[in-house]
Amino acid sequence: MQQKGYLLGASGKALLHMAPDARMAAKLRELGKVDLTLCPALAPDCRKIQHDDNSFDLIYCSHVLEHMAYDSRIVREMFRVLKPGAAAIVQVPVDGKQTVEDPLVATPEGRAKRFGRPDQYRRYGSDFAFRLQAAGFCVSVVRAADVMAAAELARLGVPADGQLFYCEKRYEIRCPPTSRLVLSGIACTGMTRV
Repeated sequence: MQQKGYLLGASGKALLHMAPDARMAAKLRELGKVDLTLCPALAPDCRKIQHDDNSFDLIYCSHVLEHMAYDSRIVREMFRVLKPGAAAIVQVPVDGKQTVEDPLVATPEGRAKRFGRPDQYRRYGSDFAFRLQAAGFCVSVVRAADVMAAAELARLGVPADGQLFYCEKRYEIRCPPTSRLVLSGIACTGMTRV
């Protein structure tokens, strides 16, 4: 977050920390100048983030989505609660090229066998970025080794090839009042969406 400049001029910025861990929450509180909102652990079947549209300047969501039955819905909710021009930093375990999921695997035992843990609903592949893009985000994927020195990776126990997904809400669609534009099967006339 520091390296990408998201915390520069952070005074008064609203930050949502999803399913916070105590160490990271303490680090963010040390900043003292951000308006930090801790979103408690979400129920696996959660479909809504209980905040208004365009509320946050930054979302930090680390190792949450693989535990959500409706991950795509939560990603759309993250997009909804971010302010235009704001960003989410998302981390999930990535294993292979393609995401593996099966909604018919409905028991903790079945999930442990299929996805490696009883509380996981899928195993993400490197195609995870496309799921984020489908919600409207502009996504950049960065390897941990590209933003941290080897000694720091070793100290924190972070794999060098671990991926960080920087998701920006930076789009604007403008339709001139006299034209008709069809986007993803939705027609708009004279509409501005930010």
